Amino acid sequence: MELNNLSLTSRFVDCIQAANPLASREAVHMAKMGLVDFIASCHAASGDISVQKLKKHLDMDGGAGPVPVIGQNMKAAPLHAALLNGFIGHALDFDDVHSDVRGHPSTVILPVLFSLAASRSTAKALNGQRLLASYIIGVEVMARLGQAIGKDHYAKGWHNTGTLGTVAAAVAGAYFLGMNHEEMRQVIGLAATQASGLRVQFGTEAKPLHAGLASQAALQSILFTEYQLSSTAAGLDQELGFFAVYGQGEPYAAPFLLDHWQHGSWKIANPGLWFKLYPFCSAGYHGADAALRLVANYPIDPERINQINIIFPQGGDAALVQHTPLTGEQGRFSIEYIVALILLHYPLSIGNFQAQPIAEEVRMFMSKIKRRYSDDIQPVPDSIPKGRFTIVEIITDRNEIWSERVDAPKGSALQPLTDEEMQYKLKICLQNDQTSRRILQYVEDLENYPVSGLLSLL
Repeated sequence: MELNNLSLTSRFVDCIQAANPLASREAVHMAKMGLVDFIASCHAASGDISVQKLKKHLDMDGGAGPVPVIGQNMKAAPLHAALLNGFIGHALDFDDVHSDVRGHPSTVILPVLFSLAASRSTAKALNGQRLLASYIIGVEVMARLGQAIGKDHYAKGWHNTGTLGTVAAAVAGAYFLGMNHEEMRQVIGLAATQASGLRVQFGTEAKPLHAGLASQAALQSILFTEYQLSSTAAGLDQELGFFAVYGQGEPYAAPFLLDHWQHGSWKIANPGLWFKLYPFCSAGYHGADAALRLVANYPIDPERINQINIIFPQGGDAALVQHTPLTGEQGRFSIEYIVALILLHYPLSIGNFQAQPIAEEVRMFMSKIKRRYSDDIQPVPDSIPKGRFTIVEIITDRNEIWSERVDAPKGSALQPLTDEEMQYKLKICLQNDQTSRRILQYVEDLENYPVSGLLSLL
């Protein structure tokens, strides 16, 4: 028996459809930066072996179509492109994150919007302004879902990029197409029932697969709704709905979904997307910045280091599931590996986070590194994410103790990358100055361009 129009899902859709994301210049600017970052992250992964593996699925299944597969010089059918572009964007863990989501918004949302824009001929689908608005909406929905689901969702082992991203990307696509109230509720119901992804896969190729599958499921939810496949219109609600099953229930979730839509502040800008300089998990960024400060401020001699303590608040290293990684790919989720690279003066380059075995020197050095946890050290009020910090402490063979603490790392909202740094990331990832400049030109003035012009450059 369906709920009436006072259901949580219905009220949430009311808020979404009444919103005006383009009224915020800051939100529009951040959406443009997010587009640049996503395209850069896809091109950085264009030659990765995992991408070539997944392309075999397309080759076997057939799937030629109108949607560009980013960095691959090929096109695919919309559902295949959503899968591939979502996977590629997250393949190196180089894509943006959002602290409210505790996951990666753009690599799930943008592939859906690109597939719709490339495969539809309606005025909305051709409109760059509409794409920006839909992207802002998608990030807003995913961030609100992240707050509404509660911390236990991630702690239990769910990967928020997959679970929350499926719903958020479906809403973004429905908004892009101008779906009505009833249709958007149906889309949410269909997306919620497909939401999945387990953190046990961190450090494997299945982690970016979560992003691709979420994008594909989101697009399927839109298509199923267009086919009039029936679904509950109250997928978020009551004792069997999304928040009861995955989170802390509807009463806990409701304020996060429904409040403060008219305040003019958008999650894409506040607290904002977090753009990366290095291809590893953002949970390692605090420790990486602390280690880099140690190298800059102290006469570090790796041979004279007896012990390294890395101190977190309880649960602060939940995403860093690899304690003794064997490959650089696993090392994306290992603070031991990241700090060892820095203290041994290895670059934090894409090449050091691939599937190849870790160098013996680095592996041996990691044995000096221990994780510690403290309930006594107080987080600062403006830490990012809230309540987080990392301290890296070195003890030398002379009993010298050197330490650095980071509460908000480079790339996060308190230390954002500049526009110039974002442009440089695009340039080095594409390795084509002319194409980089053209992409930047299109994105900067996307409100006045058809989306097709940008898609032709991907």
